Order: sequence, then structure tokens, then C-alpha cells
Amino acid sequence: MARVHHNRKDPFISFKSNRLKVGIVTQNENDNGDDIKLFNRPDQNHESVHSRKLTPRSKRFLQFWPYLSGAKPTRMKQGVAFQPDPIIDENNNEVEEQPPTGVGRPISTQNRFSFFKVQILGLVVLTLFASTCEGGIMDAKLKEIRALSDSAQVSPWVQRARKEGALQEPEICLDDGCLDAAFDLLHAVNLTIDPCVDFFEFSCGRWVASNPVPPSASRWNRFYTLRDEVNRITQTILNAPININDPVPVNQVKYFYGGCKDLEALESVGLAPVTTLLTEFGGWPMLDPSSWNNATFDWLRSIGELRRRLLDDAVISIYIERDLKNTSRNVVFLDQPSFGLPRGVLINAPSYPALITAYKTYMVEVAQELGSTEPVATLEAASQAIIDLEILLANVTVSDEDRYDTEAIYHPYLLNEFQALTDGALPGFSVDWLKLLNQVFLTSGVTITPTEQLNVAGEPYLLAALPIFRDADSKVLADYVGWRVASSVIGETTQAMRNITFKFTQALTGAQEQQSREAACAGASNNNLGMAIGVKYIEAAFDIEAKGLVDELVENLRVSFKEMVNEADWIEPVTKVEAIAKADAIRSFMAFPEWISNRTAIELYYAGLAISPTGPHFQTVLTLAAYSGDKTLANLRVPTTQDEWLTYPGVVNAFYSPQHNSITFPAGILQPPFFGKTRPASQNYGGIGVVIGHEITHGFDNQGSQFDKDGNAENWWDDITKEKYDLKTQCVVDQYSAFYLPSVDMYVNGELTQGENIADTSGLREAYKAYRHYVDDLGREEGRLPGLEFLTPNQLFFLGYANIWCESITDEGLINQILTDPHSPARYRVIGPVRNNFDFAEAYACPVSDDGMNPPESAKCTVW
Repeated sequence: MARVHHNRKDPFISFKSNRLKVGIVTQNENDNGDDIKLFNRPDQNHESVHSRKLTPRSKRFLQFWPYLSGAKPTRMKQGVAFQPDPIIDENNNEVEEQPPTGVGRPISTQNRFSFFKVQILGLVVLTLFASTCEGGIMDAKLKEIRALSDSAQVSPWVQRARKEGALQEPEICLDDGCLDAAFDLLHAVNLTIDPCVDFFEFSCGRWVASNPVPPSASRWNRFYTLRDEVNRITQTILNAPININDPVPVNQVKYFYGGCKDLEALESVGLAPVTTLLTEFGGWPMLDPSSWNNATFDWLRSIGELRRRLLDDAVISIYIERDLKNTSRNVVFLDQPSFGLPRGVLINAPSYPALITAYKTYMVEVAQELGSTEPVATLEAASQAIIDLEILLANVTVSDEDRYDTEAIYHPYLLNEFQALTDGALPGFSVDWLKLLNQVFLTSGVTITPTEQLNVAGEPYLLAALPIFRDADSKVLADYVGWRVASSVIGETTQAMRNITFKFTQALTGAQEQQSREAACAGASNNNLGMAIGVKYIEAAFDIEAKGLVDELVENLRVSFKEMVNEADWIEPVTKVEAIAKADAIRSFMAFPEWISNRTAIELYYAGLAISPTGPHFQTVLTLAAYSGDKTLANLRVPTTQDEWLTYPGVVNAFYSPQHNSITFPAGILQPPFFGKTRPASQNYGGIGVVIGHEITHGFDNQGSQFDKDGNAENWWDDITKEKYDLKTQCVVDQYSAFYLPSVDMYVNGELTQGENIADTSGLREAYKAYRHYVDDLGREEGRLPGLEFLTPNQLFFLGYANIWCESITDEGLINQILTDPHSPARYRVIGPVRNNFDFAEAYACPVSDDGMNPPESAKCTVW
């Protein structure tokens, strides 16, 4: 659920890293990382327990009573029926006679039946014992639920709701899924708060108080807790012994992980591989002035090699992506780069002196650790020159919010046409684009020609940067290349070097300690070889049945969105037809690709990758980076397909891609609190249902709305509707721009976060509409939750939604998010959508209030 920047897929939550693209990616990430008729579905003959008279344990005992009394087993209605192996086949009414072990002749029929009765009775006793143990656990959970609910001081709103609820004598659901949901919610809510005054604090106050940011992170939320669990599962998978019967890539990722976490080996190898690599790039003047030769230094070749070997886009970003207006083919994109500090810091450097100083210190200490004998003053001056270069370049980049208009990033040229343009723009200075691109594509098997089709997405930047390239001192450019090389790989060397890197990370994010090496290596393994890990992750940790259930949710949310389109009185009929056609065309990718369990397919996916079980880890990192880069670039001449997976199974996030017109929900996010097979529908619709609605809406937000049903950047709006749409989106921009973060004295950037806010607000409406359709089909309201009996199912839906955004964050992390993340801070991902939601105001009976959760209708902003 984020923005799509040309080639970027659109995540539900941004997980950002201030560390490189190869090797360990320290993900102190940002975001704020989407209905099925699955709970109490009539067609599943699955009923909730709506009784206070029987404990779960006594309920289970009565379920097994028919076996003790000799009655024929029948399918249980609560949960999954207990179905022992039958001694009488229900089709044939007889059993093949088998002699008992160790007996040479069949026993008599009477004795045989007695023998089987003993077996059944024994099985029943064992089952009852297990059930009693489980019941004890359930009873303990129920007691804790009651304690959490009863011990809390509560607001007048909760007091009134409790009285009203007691008078209604509502049915209470005591199913396992309901107990789990109640347990989770009661550990999050702050019942001393009036939900109509501050719904975030009401929903998340207790969670925030009891979940401070871990020392190794800059923020902590529901996504991070799930990512932490996925990481632990990944470590278990990777620590398992090599199995020659596994697909080759599964063992290769174990080789990578083993080398990554072998600290003794990393220390033994030391920093020599880094200095060798710097030599291959022509030397780093800051490290050793004598190793660099101005006469032979070729800055263009160096940045091409950086991109080819390390996937680092210094000065110029180069990648391939679908043609914005012809998605049947891939083209080369030339674009603006990323920098060592956020753009917002660099273009306002005087406002962030501590970060500028930390960045400079980072460079100086890395050079010293690598053996530089230059005076500190010389190193500081060289570092400042690098920062000054980045500031100059950052100031001619275009902001993300100004790139949301597709026309701003669609500049098609043949390569020779763009060459003529840049040569003419600055007579006497030339960037050889053909040379640069062929350097990048050198080992990909693709040769770039003078008539290569380009999309120069960063045209304004590249034209404005030409005089900076021309006037830059060659030594400063060489230092910059050397710095980008070093900073890309030093995390894969010694602990001393990782400590230096962490000091800078700490200044940028507020994290207090480094992530464990095992966890970091498991994350890097997933980032680099996620499909290989996915083979085992799906086997170990994913319930395949969930895939089909969430597929059904997607279709329910699709229906809701189309209903919202049809109900919108501001959309002209011709545009409604186009919008519904696009909604119908959205492709959904759920959990994992079907081919992942096919050995031949997974080995073909990683064809050509060579990772040695004993090779040095540093070399493995370089091998993986080059392999990944070449594999992607080789697709330039390959026709695009409609079945492309954009991520891997162990990701806790969700995505929309406008150029694919697709939504993706990896297996990692299909678990509580987002989704659970036995959880109440209110929680599944309020969790993954909202996520699904959010991703669908991205196809119709300020950026996705510029792409048609086939993913091409084409206008499908009539002028009257488009004008009204722009007014509605501006309402969202203005509303969110007024949201203030007092801890850092900053406001939300309503322009940057516009698309995410549209998706949040509309996704919540879609999911609630789908939930009410579910209830209508069910024919009755769901049971309420123990400990939260005073909340109606409708109220529980909104509470479940808010619950997925509970978050703690450091001030440094919050500043970084506001500057760089297209998602609003978690607090306003709750408050913004519910303030705009009429159904929320009705469910909680909130009075109209300028400052509360139900502002006047004139202050509400809705797009879809």
C-alpha cells in the first residue's frame, strides 16, 4: 500500500532500508503495512458457540459422548470434526479382516469386535485427555480475557456500552478463533478512552504502552511482529541440514546463510576483499591517493560498473520496466538516483546538522578502518565534498509527489535522439549514453543499440545534472564512486565495520542496538533468494486452505468496490463502465506461485546461479548481486507476461502494481491479526479485508487512475468526472496535511501520502460493505467476543481494523517516515479513515465534533 514509482510495485507498508541492495539489508523499515465468507459460513455447517452455560471443555466432552454410547460418528458442527479411522467403511459396511500383530490366525468375530471396542475406547480416552488439557489452556485464556476486561478502569462511553449490552443479553462466541481475537484485542485496547474522542488510543493504547520499540528497530507494529516470526521460521529452515533430495536452490540459500552468519570466517577474511574490489574500480582517493590515477579514471564506466556489479545507482539510475504506454514490452529507463541521506534532508541540509555530521563521520571512519593514513582533516574535507555533490544533485531531482503524474515520468526517446538532446543542451560536454548502457548490460547477454527505445523518466533531473557532471572535480567523482562501492559491501566484513555502519543507522533511525547476525542473515537470505526459501516456508508454516479462502475474500471486495462505483453520483456513466472493467481485470496473486513446489520449475527459476558451499561469503554476495542484475536486465528482449510474481512468499506485506493491474498477497501476511480461518468474520474483514480493499483502490487512486485495465498509461476518464475526482482528492490532501505530530513538530505530507490515504479510506469502506453483505447472507449477526461483550460486531470490525495499525516509533524513525514514506504515520492511518467514515460514526454513535472522530459532513473526505 504505497506509491508506485515507475518500476516500483506498491506495498501496503513501506519497509525501507538505509543500507545497500546486496548482502545484508537491515530492514528497520517504514510503513504502515489487505473477506471472505469464511467464518460461520452457512455452506460450511460451521456454527459459533453462543452459550455461557457450557465451558469449551464440557462442550468438547459432549461432542465425544456418542462414541462412548455406541452411536455412529457424525460430522461435528463446531470447528473441525473429530474423525477417527472408521472400523466400518461407510460405503461397504464391512472391513477387510486383518490378523492382530503376532497372531497366526484370525480371532473370532466376537473377540475381534471386542478388540476394536478396546481400541476405540482407548482412543476416546486419549482424545478426552488431550481435549481436557486443551480445555485447560482455553479456560486459562478465558480467565485472562475476563481479567483484562474486568480489571480496567473504563471511560463513561464504555460504562454506557456495558449497561446497554447487558440489557440486550447478546450471544457470546466462545470458539477458539473468537477467544484468540478477544485475547489479542484486549491486550491492545485502552478502555479508559472514549472511542469517539481518539479511536487510535482507544484501539491501541495498551498495545503501545506494553510494546516499546525494540532496541534494534526504529519502529514496532503488527507487521514487524509477523516479520519477526517469519524470520524465526526462516532461521529454522536454513539451519536444517543440507538435503540432497531438495531442489538445488534450497541448498544454495543454506550455503549463503551459513557463510553469512559465520562470524569467525568473516573476521578471518577481514577487509582485504573490500580493498581488492576498490582497486578493481580504479581506487579510492580517500583511502589511498596513490592508488588513483586521474588520467585513467573514467567516471562513466565506473558508475556503469557500480550498477552492473553491485546494483548501486550512483548519479544515474538505470533499470528495465514495462513501457508505460505499451505493457507488452520492456524498455530501458533512465532516471534520477537515490542518495546516502533522504532527499528531504539533503535539500534542507542546514535544518539537519546532526544527520549531516553523522554521514560525514561515517565516511571518515570507514576510510580509516580500511587503512587510510590521510589526516583526519583531509578525510573530513573529502567527505564534505561528497556530501556537497549529493546536495547539488538532490536539489535538481524532482520530488516523489511531483512524479505521481504519469506524464511527468513518460519521456520516450530512441537512444540516439536522447544523445542529440543532451549534447545540444550543453555544447562541449557529452555523456556517452550508448557506452554507459552497454557497460551496465555487459554480462546480461543483451547489446544496446543506437536506436534502443528508452523512457527517460528522470529527464528533468538528467538535463539539470549535466553541468554538475561537467563541473565536478574528477577526484570528488572518484571519491564518490569509492564511497558507494565501500558502503555497499562493508556490512559483509568485520564486526568493527558493522559497528561503524550502525552508528550512522542509529542517527538516522533511532535504533539502539544491532539486529542479531542470525536474524540479519535470515532476512538477507529471504531478500536475495526468497523463492527458494518459499519452497520450505510454505511446507512448514502455511495452511494451504487459507489460500482459497482469501481468494474468495478478494472476489467479495471486488464486488463491493464495483457497487461503490455504481452508487457514486459524481461519476458519468461512460467512466463507470471503464472503472468497472478495470476492477474486473485486476489479477490477484495469492500466497505463493503454484509452480514453487515443482522442483524443475524452481531450479529453472534460478538457472545459472552458482553458489559454492565453501566459498567466501563476500564473493557469494558479489555473485548474487551480479546474477540478480543480469537476470533482470536479460528480460529486456523478452515479451512480458500476465502471470509474473512480483515478490516471494515470506513477505509480510501486500502490493498493487499499476503496470500489471495486479494485487499480490504473499503467504507472510495471511495470518493473525490480518487473517485466520477460525477468527470472527468481523476481524477477517477488518484485517485482510481492508488490506484487499486498499490494494484494489490503488488501481483508482491519484496514480493508479492514470492506467487502464491493461496497465497502460492511458486516460479513460471523461472531463466532467475527472474534474470532480480532482476536487475529491484535493480534499484528502488538505485534510491529511493538517494532521500534526507534536513529538517531532511536523505535519503529515498530504501530497506525498495522497494515494495511500485514498486507499486507506476507501479500502475501509469497501471492507465494511463486504462484511455487511456477509452478515446478510448469514441471516444473523455474529456472536460478540468475551470480555468485549459491550461491542457490537460492527464496532468490532472497526476495532479489528485499527488493531492492525498499533505501533510504537522513535522520533528519528518518525521524522524519516514523514520525509520519505508515502504512507501516513500509523496514528493517522486509523484516525483519518474513521473520521471520513459514516458507518464508523453510526456504529459507535459518535456525536458530531470538529475535533473528534465524527467531524461535520463538510469536513469528511471520500473519493470512492
